Amino acid sequence: MSYKGKVQKVRVCDAKDGYTILASHFDGQNRSREVVDQRFLMRRVRQLDGKRCLDIGCGTGRILTLLKKRRCAFIEGIDVAPGMVELVTKKGGYDKVTCADVRGGFTNEYGQYDLIIMNYLLKHIADKDVGPLMMDLYGMLKEGGQVIIIHEPRRHARRQEVPDDLAVKVDTFHHAANTVLERMAEAGFVELEEEELGSEEKGNYALGVVAKKPH
Repeated sequence: MSYKGKVQKVRVCDAKDGYTILASHFDGQNRSREVVDQRFLMRRVRQLDGKRCLDIGCGTGRILTLLKKRRCAFIEGIDVAPGMVELVTKKGGYDKVTCADVRGGFTNEYGQYDLIIMNYLLKHIADKDVGPLMMDLYGMLKEGGQVIIIHEPRRHARRQEVPDDLAVKVDTFHHAANTVLERMAEAGFVELEEEELGSEEKGNYALGVVAKKPH
């Protein structure tokens, strides 16, 4: 997105405040990324008849339609931003939506899931918290369950434009790709696969990671 010829205030926020500001303007900010992500998830999310799914960082509910097409029996969403939770609750579709900050670990009691999806949350997780988070995900998965993660291995947050000309920059952390895989392996995940998604030139580059909890 170009800001040429326009002077904007830049507000630096944490994820809770930043995504609350962006909630009603979030969809469509990067259509090419949304397409790339959906294609990856369509390939990787298997049939979920009678299964339970947890969508961490559910945002506006972008993956909800896919999960329903895969016949998931119970879909739970979690997001740190009250604005996102309010928006997605009004949309409907999730069986349960919770406003919770999981960046320091899961402090509430959650159930057991067959599939956990976590898209673009790692960039808001400090290095020291990545390992404990992976342990939490492992503990919440049923045996044979699958975790799918999409993350950006880059250092700088992107600005996003909202109608009042306030550019919002959400604080982010950089994690090397091998660090994420190492923390997942240490937690006990097996059959780890990593796939490059999009491209730097198009501004939609990310990494998709798929892993399982052994039986």
